[in-house]
Amino acid sequence: MLADLMHWKLYDKEIIDHMSKNMNVNAKALNKVDEQTVGKIKKLFGPLSRTKQITLQSYLKHLSETLSFIAKNKNAVIVGRAAGLILPRDKGLSIRVAAPFNLRCKRYAKENSISIEKATSTVKKADKDQRKFVRESLGQDLTDSNHYDIVCNTEKLYPRSAANLVCRVFDQRVISEQKKKLGPLFDK
Repeated sequence: MLADLMHWKLYDKEIIDHMSKNMNVNAKALNKVDEQTVGKIKKLFGPLSRTKQITLQSYLKHLSETLSFIAKNKNAVIVGRAAGLILPRDKGLSIRVAAPFNLRCKRYAKENSISIEKATSTVKKADKDQRKFVRESLGQDLTDSNHYDIVCNTEKLYPRSAANLVCRVFDQRVISEQKKKLGPLFDK
């Protein structure tokens, strides 16, 4: 929705597709990396790599290079992959979309036509794995609001409202950057 509003390209699965080609690794396995803990990565990639053993450092290097290329060369909305923790914060916006756990479970159950019990288990595991991966591989707390320019709680904001808000925040960021260049005389 945000990409459509801004007339920018959305990058989500394309990131993994690009990385899998560059790393010569199965895209399905690579897609699961940020859901895995550091200790599981060697087990995950060993049999699926076509030419070499993939290390966490190699994964993070390719991820960083891919995200940097997108950020430097495209007007892009990048979904996930810890992009807000990897990319420099000086140009873009880092946004966290959040909602209460129970609401996310209900939404996941509905989107995937599964029981609330199965959805709760899946969401809980995904949250745990994601937090652990970011902590162990990047040394960061994914839930620390200091990492984000804006946090949108989708319990309070519908997706379209959140997307509109982010567009406004981005516009204000651009205006603020322009005023910084003009100096304190125009800071009114």
